[in-house]
Amino acid sequence: MQLLKDIKTTPFFRFFLPLTTGVIVQLTFKIETEFFVATIVISIFLLVALFVAKINQNYKFRHLTGVLFSIFLFFLGLHLVNFHKTKVLDLPTGQELVFVAQVIEKIQEKPKSLKTILRVTAIIDSTEQKNVEFDLLAYFKKDSIAENLEYGDIIVASAAINEITNLNNPNEFNFKRYLSDKGILYQSYFQTNKWEKIGYSIPNLIKYYSLQSLNTLLDIYRKYGIEGKDFAVLAALTLGYTDELDAETRQAFSASGATHILSVSGLHVAVVYMILNYALFFMNRNKKLRVLKFVIIIFSLWAFAYISGFAASVQRSALMLTIVLIADIFSKQKNIYNTIFASAFILLILDPYVIRDVGFQLSYIAVISIIYLQPKIHKIIYVKNSFLEKIWSLLSVSIAAQLGTLPICLYYFNQFPNYFFITNILAVPLSTVMLYLAVILLAVSFVAPIAKIVAFILNYSTKLFNFIIGFIEQMPYSTTDNISIDFKQMLLLYLFISVLIIFLLNKNRRFLFGSLIIILFFQINVLVRNFATNSQNVFAIYNIKNAPAFNIIFSDRNFFFTDTTLINNPQNITFALQKNWIDKKTATYNLYNIDSVFFYDNFNADELNIYLKNSFLLVGGTKIAILRDKSFAENITTTKLTVDYVVLSKNVYIDISELLANFNFSYIIFDSSNKSNRISKWTEQCEELNIKYHSVPQQGAFILEF
Repeated sequence: MQLLKDIKTTPFFRFFLPLTTGVIVQLTFKIETEFFVATIVISIFLLVALFVAKINQNYKFRHLTGVLFSIFLFFLGLHLVNFHKTKVLDLPTGQELVFVAQVIEKIQEKPKSLKTILRVTAIIDSTEQKNVEFDLLAYFKKDSIAENLEYGDIIVASAAINEITNLNNPNEFNFKRYLSDKGILYQSYFQTNKWEKIGYSIPNLIKYYSLQSLNTLLDIYRKYGIEGKDFAVLAALTLGYTDELDAETRQAFSASGATHILSVSGLHVAVVYMILNYALFFMNRNKKLRVLKFVIIIFSLWAFAYISGFAASVQRSALMLTIVLIADIFSKQKNIYNTIFASAFILLILDPYVIRDVGFQLSYIAVISIIYLQPKIHKIIYVKNSFLEKIWSLLSVSIAAQLGTLPICLYYFNQFPNYFFITNILAVPLSTVMLYLAVILLAVSFVAPIAKIVAFILNYSTKLFNFIIGFIEQMPYSTTDNISIDFKQMLLLYLFISVLIIFLLNKNRRFLFGSLIIILFFQINVLVRNFATNSQNVFAIYNIKNAPAFNIIFSDRNFFFTDTTLINNPQNITFALQKNWIDKKTATYNLYNIDSVFFYDNFNADELNIYLKNSFLLVGGTKIAILRDKSFAENITTTKLTVDYVVLSKNVYIDISELLANFNFSYIIFDSSNKSNRISKWTEQCEELNIKYHSVPQQGAFILEF
């Protein structure tokens, strides 16, 4: 088969595979550092055997060279993860410290704060200054002083440095790991008058001028009247500046299948390449001019990456195209797959943690899918009309990319844009026109009369673009939502698609039979998950900051109890819990105000054996007292009440000894609506009295299955 032949002639695929395996093994199993001494010795031995002994000259051992080198790359993958790992420092976390730090990222404005990354360089105590170096996620209380912070500012601050932690709700986004992969383990919040600027220096000259260039280009858009939503979308699409995109706009692009257009990515790098390739066509006359042309293009690609702030997606695409162009100059036998895996190999060497980046996974899967599948899909339908043929060509690219990325998108994002083909037929060409116009505007911005004309066309092109995206989003059944597949199902889907494609290309019935067997296993897995869902009975108390969050799930019925803190901000519920509910196939939930239900309306679901009244909950035969004030005393006689669990909520003013005087219970739970000092007091009392407890803010969600 052609695919296997391509793999055999793709050395960097054979390099990439063992290196990736080593990286994944180390990320998964976290092998102790003592093991690395042995791997170093083995690696050196293998290299000696490989390059000195030259045993591959013997025909019987012709494959041993590749095996030895693969083992070496596997060990290299283990080493790289350990080498790039951010070390945890011995810091007095939770205590207020005085330290010196520098702003090393651009300032991002949030509703109530300003967010950036600081590099802490010194910690100061009463006796000495200790030099350190680590990065810190920083939030400044929004005020007139904080709004003047800039990249490169040096500050002295007094604040608590805390380790970044997850909320530890089920199936939540692993924010701690995400930041750890980027070298950030700590965070701080800076109150007004708890910090001051003491100096300024440029931490990274390239990044400094990159940010300056970005701000200059954004000002050009503003200068020529592009504003509001149009400015936010155009800035994101052309320059990778996403700070002004609101949640509604992001959702519209996601639902219409245009997220890849909105963020600066490989599509935009490819457009820049095409613009330059067409513009410099006259340099194809001889080899020297072609070399100069490719040098100009490569320089321009990295200049674009520089202007966009070196976004990871742009770096990947720029590196990939750079290798393609270099191969085109120096290599007689060109292998596009080798180029792709060469760029992936280099990125893994530079940063092994990139393997966990969803953007990295999607971009390479999409590119490989387009290169391999698009020509085959395009051949299915022959179109004579040149205009329709171009539409079909564009559509075949979209189908190939969607087919390759479908399983991983369902796994991560739980939705599918049903009208992706319409989006790609209409929005992609228009976004390309917008990129052309943006380049022209930036080039002629100093000639006001011409720039005004270009800006006018660009502005209305952006309005049309936004209208198309909004129209597609509003179409009936624009998305299929709440799709839940687990990791095994994702792998089975990829295996099914691969085997089915092989059958369609080779017409070998064995592969058809194999694809049917795979889909059978997939369906069995679906049935097993559905059975588990139908029999699930759960009471959960989730960790959502400053809010009560009680959840009862019976089969596919979902009841969520909270107060106005979350009822008025449903996006916080979605962010914290929607992924878990989708996985449990209970994405549609019934929302109740806990104060009304507990103290006024009550709540009964006789068919589910759920009863809630006067702060007392009976669910699945389990008795739970949820105390949010002292009204429970009105329902207590001289005899102590017996319950299984007691939940303390809303900073209820009560001592543990008082609970013992009124209840017989086996476990006590502190929910996330309580303040930390109140919880600290309760935990001390529980430990003194040898009472089992669970602190939701500190230990994460409390899950009770019955």
